[in-house]
Amino acid sequence: MDYESTKEGCITIKSVNTTTKKVVGTFQFTTVADTFDSSAPVNYTVTNGTFNYKYDN
Repeated sequence: MDYESTKEGCITIKSVNTTTKKVVGTFQFTTVADTFDSSAPVNYTVTNGTFNYKYDN
C-alpha cells in the first residue's frame, strides 16, 4: 500500500467569523514515504493551500 506521511507543515487561521460560521486560512506541508527514516527524501511539497470552511453549531 502506498501512502505518504506529513513530515512538517503549518496551518494559519486568518479569520473566524462566528456570525457566518466560517473559518478561513492557509496551509503548507511536505510529505515523506517513511517517517521513521530521518534521511527519507521529501516526496511532495504542498504550498499556498487555502481553505474557507463553514461549520455547524
